[in-house]
Amino acid sequence: PRFWSQLAIARSEIAPLDITLDCCVDTTPDSEVLHQLLDVVLPEIDRWEGVSVVAHHCYTLAYVGRLFSDLHAPNLRSLRLALTGKGPPGDQSVIVPNLFQRGAPRLSHVYLYSVGLPWEASMLLRGLTCLDLRWMWNETKLTYHQFRAILAACPDLKELVLRGLYIDLQAAVHY
Repeated sequence: PRFWSQLAIARSEIAPLDITLDCCVDTTPDSEVLHQLLDVVLPEIDRWEGVSVVAHHCYTLAYVGRLFSDLHAPNLRSLRLALTGKGPPGDQSVIVPNLFQRGAPRLSHVYLYSVGLPWEASMLLRGLTCLDLRWMWNETKLTYHQFRAILAACPDLKELVLRGLYIDLQAAVHY
């Protein structure tokens, strides 16, 4: 039931939150369900320790990305954005322009599945220890130079995962 999210937030009092927004059923950018979920979790951003957003449709992740763009998440450690690929044809990837532009200083783990960022300019990637990129399609592929820029921004990177059928890093070539 939808009221459970409000109940869970209330009962958790001041504890850190791991939030999963499952946007696979009845959640489009204009859906009441998505707005109700976001109305419950956005005010608690100072308590976010982990956030995962999973969606069937790219426009839902793009919408959530726009909402997250100008936020400050002081305690966020883990972020996962996943597009399932179960949407209609042509709905296989999405680029999210900006995330947490006001900062996420404790962020250490980022998981992006069929989701791209403006790789060279993303402050989100600074200081990561884990980066997991899966299913990078045409619009979200990295050039070799973008990949090197990510590695330079993450000197403490301990875990790098590249998965999918289109991974072949070569200098100055898309993989």
